[in-house]
Formats: sequence, C-alpha cells, structure tokens
Amino acid sequence: MIIISVFAFGASDFEKALENAKNYYNQGEFTKAIEELQKAMNTLEKQKDEDMIEAFKYLGFSYVAFGEREKAKIEFKKVIKLDPHIQLDPSFVSPKIIAVFEEARAELRAEGFDFSKPVKPTPTPVPTPKPQGEWTRGGAFARSLFIPGLGQIYKGQKVKGYVILGAETLFLLATLNAMGEFNDAKTAYDDAKQGEDFDSLYKDYEDAGRKANAMAAILGIIWTYNVIDASFFSVSPNLSLSPNLKGGNPGLNIGIKF
Repeated sequence: MIIISVFAFGASDFEKALENAKNYYNQGEFTKAIEELQKAMNTLEKQKDEDMIEAFKYLGFSYVAFGEREKAKIEFKKVIKLDPHIQLDPSFVSPKIIAVFEEARAELRAEGFDFSKPVKPTPTPVPTPKPQGEWTRGGAFARSLFIPGLGQIYKGQKVKGYVILGAETLFLLATLNAMGEFNDAKTAYDDAKQGEDFDSLYKDYEDAGRKANAMAAILGIIWTYNVIDASFFSVSPNLSLSPNLKGGNPGLNIGIKF
C-alpha cells in the first residue's frame, strides 16, 4: 500500500508540473516552464510514454524559444526515440520549432537509429537557462500604469502584452473618434436654427454621447485589467478579451480557459 501511494503521489506531481509548464510556456515564461519540467524529471521514468513525450516536447519548445537549438534537438531526439513516427501538428506548432524537430530526426537517421524500434531514453538533468533579468511587481505595475501591456512585456509575457497594448490603442482611437462625433453632434444641436428637425438632432446628440461613454468605459476596463494582471499575476489562465455593447451598456467579455 505504501509503494502504491508513493507512485500515485509522483504521478500527481508530474501531471501538475507538466500542466504548469504548459501554462508558463503559453505565457512566454520559458525559464519557468523548464523549471517546472525539472521538478518532474525525478519521476519521469515512472510515467507513461505519452506523458514523457509531452515533457520532452515542451522542454524542446522552450529551448527553441531561447534560441538554444542544440539543446532543443537533444530533447526532440528523446521524443522521436519514444515514438519514431511522430509528427508535430503545424496547426499548433510554429514552423521554426518543426524545422528544429526535423533536424533532430535527420541527425538520428544519420547516426543510424533504428526507427522500427522505439527506445525509452534515460532522463538526464536539464540545465535551466540563465534568466535575462528578474522582474518585480512594482516594476510591472509602474510600466502598465503608464503604457498598458508594457508590464506584461517586462515580465516576459510578450504575446499578452502586445494584445493588451493593441486593444488599448484601438479603443483609445475609437474613443477619440467617438468624442469627436459627440462634439460635432452637440454643436449641430446647439447651433440648430428654427425649422430644423430638433428631435432628430437631439437623438444624434444622445446616441453620440452613449457611444463615447461606451468606448471610454471599455478603454478603462482594459486599462484596469492590465494593471491588475501586471501587478498580481505571474501566470494567468488562457484569456481572451472582447467588447460587449449589448443593450447599449458598455462592458468587456473576459473568457478564461482553465
């Protein structure tokens, strides 16, 4: 019973470390992804082949992100030895990673590896790349406070940072445009002369005001989310942002994938 409990605990630790590593990788925090996978190395030989393949794949992916092609190929060779006919899905894996993966396959072929006989590799300690610099919550907060998305970029979450920066820029331009339309509608209403359609002008004025308020509210919501995320979260779940103007009420749809 004791041995079974230990094995179950090890598997749970492995699965948790692998899931954390995937989350870190998807957020662009490749050093942390490798650190999480290192935690799983002690129990790797106890895992199923498909789980070992996932671990070696994400190690390789992370090394490619660092520009460490040779280290990536070492991990990819372990994947190929476990499953000689494996192919990476181009729908989910970048061409750059696939190119390094295929280089590893070609090197194995040149080394005389027998692709008809899968081989379970012996896990070896994985060196962690030296971080380019540690980030602080204060530094991330200050950057995102003044330029939305910059705090995330500073933390290494480049994709998220550029998405936030792009969304904030888009809604800033939309807000400025809406405010211009509001001012034009107000001027047209204030300067209306007798005989003009006051009701229509007033409706245009109200509609323009609601639109300007909606754009400004969404702008503020994105900015607030950006500051909170930069200040308090090192890694967030997969997240998507989209505006919601249903019923004329400004809002922002936030989708979270756990």
